[in-house]
Amino acid sequence: MKGLNVIKMEFKKITFDDFELINRYTKLANTRNCEFSMVNIYFWNDTSKLEYAVIDEVLVYRLIENGTAFYSITEFPDNPKEFFEKLEADAEENSAGMVINNLSEEMMLRMEHDMAGQLRFWYDRDYSDYIYEVQDLINLSGSKYHGKKNHLNKFMNTYQFRYEEITAGNIEECRKMKNEWALRKGGDISGYREELDVIDNVFDNYDRLNLIGGLIRIDGEVSAFTLGEAISGDTFVTHFEKAYEDIPGLYQAINQQFAARSIYGFKYVNREDDIGIMGIRNAKLSYKPVMMFNKYNAEKTVK
Repeated sequence: MKGLNVIKMEFKKITFDDFELINRYTKLANTRNCEFSMVNIYFWNDTSKLEYAVIDEVLVYRLIENGTAFYSITEFPDNPKEFFEKLEADAEENSAGMVINNLSEEMMLRMEHDMAGQLRFWYDRDYSDYIYEVQDLINLSGSKYHGKKNHLNKFMNTYQFRYEEITAGNIEECRKMKNEWALRKGGDISGYREELDVIDNVFDNYDRLNLIGGLIRIDGEVSAFTLGEAISGDTFVTHFEKAYEDIPGLYQAINQQFAARSIYGFKYVNREDDIGIMGIRNAKLSYKPVMMFNKYNAEKTVK
């Protein structure tokens, strides 16, 4: 890439002032990849290192770490050869190798075609997203959901409950509930500290993030909640779902009630990955995803 006449690209740190622009480009990309949701971009990343730029009308994220520049693109560029040459030049400018991550399968196949023999591709199953049809989660119809429906019916016939959307008026109760949830899990609560802190940060910025959330009260007390955001016109991403595990059917209830009352206008819901934890994997598979969103990585192998 030496000698390539490429204008130096200006990446910048992400602030709340950038959210409107970032959201606009994300929605235009019509992605179903949960990694590009605002909660995941801003609260699960080291924002002292993560930067973004708009290059050839494509939103690009960059993270430079340990001699490698990692780039994530929200959609495939119109002129891929020129576009990826710009990324290569930027990586070289920063004395770093180049890896492009969070690619959809369609992007990966197009890159494989356009840059044949120049890239090595791979993905990690632990970070594949589970995507469901919202109507399936609402109706729980058919034999494949027989067990879920039984748990839900038992809960509804046993408990007097009320569903509410999360608002400024009940967020503090949700904060309290998620701390109690961690305590009831047993063991060392410090193991949940990172997630609990992220949830607190999300609650602090709930309104400005355009989130949608719901909760269930039993005997007047918040016993379960869930929340997330739209990632595209037809896909919603669920970020957090907490329920007291000693109440049978409560997880099934918050899942079904949230789908039926708060996100019924979406076709799909992305319930994110399982990070390789078999208990989470089995639980997510039990809801029968209609598709998996695999996230591919590409590394330049030819200089």
